[in-house]
Amino acid sequence: MASSSDSGRPRDMASSSDSGRSSDMTSSDPFTLERRAEIAVVTFDVPGASVNTLRPGFDRQFDTLLDELQRDPQIRAAVLISGKRDSFIAGADVDRFRDVTSVEDGTRLAQVGQRVAHRMAASEKPLVAAIHGSCLGGGLELAMACQARIATDHPSTRLGQPEVQLGLIPGAGGTQRLPRMVGLEQALELILTGEDISASKARRLGLVDDVVHPAVLLDVACDHARRLAGGQPTRRERESSLVNRVRSVVLEDNPVGRALVFRQAEANVRARTGDTMPAPLRAIEVI
Repeated sequence: MASSSDSGRPRDMASSSDSGRSSDMTSSDPFTLERRAEIAVVTFDVPGASVNTLRPGFDRQFDTLLDELQRDPQIRAAVLISGKRDSFIAGADVDRFRDVTSVEDGTRLAQVGQRVAHRMAASEKPLVAAIHGSCLGGGLELAMACQARIATDHPSTRLGQPEVQLGLIPGAGGTQRLPRMVGLEQALELILTGEDISASKARRLGLVDDVVHPAVLLDVACDHARRLAGGQPTRRERESSLVNRVRSVVLEDNPVGRALVFRQAEANVRARTGDTMPAPLRAIEVI
């Protein structure tokens, strides 16, 4: 494991006396599961790759992991963290898109990510994403499916949905979860431009619950997981209920306001790209 100074992982994490690799996993799996008392620490580290991407078979491997988490009565919550130096999850493996030659192929591929995200969101045991490095596309969609997100203040930590820059739209729930977390206007801005943002801005928007130094990322994420397991609300939920209430009522909680926001978003897309980029317009339809 890398040191805490360059990976956001404490030096002693792998040396815990009760940690160990799951017996259900093989050496080719990108996941390892260790325990910190009642908290499971799940490390995602794609073998032989410089960054983590979502590759074929990821859903089956993650299903095995989630099954183990649910079966173990001593585990009350889990933290998902990356084993890479500056990458949480950089999205789906773009090579997978070369195999998409029909609507049916695209639908099946999107449903894989959606199914995993739905299962994470419905988990009875809280899941906390500990984010250091790039958290983009499908990586952000999985992080949003967790019950909380903690990010580092390191410059390499960037969050976003860049799919439109590839002629795609977020396909694993990002078009639905992001507006519910940060508000319709902010979500449209992020999805339609494909731009990524810093952890501090993500915190202000309500996309992450806390921003911390890389050296304490895992400790803070585990503490947060314990609080969630005990039924305590997240700080992001408390702040969003106060800061965004008025704007939500005016623009987002009524059909007239939403229609206005969507019309302005479409006008902005057409002014910026004309009809040369269909993906942003399709994203508006989906949202």
